[in-house]
Amino acid sequence: MNKLCTLLFTAFACHGATISIAFTTQAFNGLPGTQLVLDASLANTTPNTVFLNGASVTLDGFPSGSVDSSPFLINAPWPSFDPLGVSGPFAFLVVTIPQNQAPGLYSGIFTVQGGADDQTFDDLGNASFTVSVVPEPPSALLLLPALACIVRWPKHAIARSSAHHASVAPVARR
Repeated sequence: MNKLCTLLFTAFACHGATISIAFTTQAFNGLPGTQLVLDASLANTTPNTVFLNGASVTLDGFPSGSVDSSPFLINAPWPSFDPLGVSGPFAFLVVTIPQNQAPGLYSGIFTVQGGADDQTFDDLGNASFTVSVVPEPPSALLLLPALACIVRWPKHAIARSSAHHASVAPVARR
């Protein structure tokens, strides 16, 4: 029985720690040409100290270079994450929505890498997220409030203004 327990503990310890990731929201919305900052929290779900050494991100349908994971490396507990530790929400990613990105929903996965020391890059945990690119309103829609004001302007005020200008005698110049 002791050998079985030792074997199970060794397998668990060699496998690495598990990190739980919770984004502050599952869907992040933005217009083309804007940047989104994605925040999340971390939890070390094991009784072991874990080194957080890297991250990888995939975001389907976005060109390379649109996602920056350096905020995670700057803000994550470093160099190690305490056993059963929990972090508050902090910036994980910056997503730049290209100007010509088609409106729609785009799925992504964020993976934390690390392990028992600062040289290990095992996948410790991942979480999915969605970026929703919303269409920019056409500029004609922005003019509608101004047009509504012009249409609602009282016609008698326009007529009175025209009559006033017509009744003013021109001033003779010397």
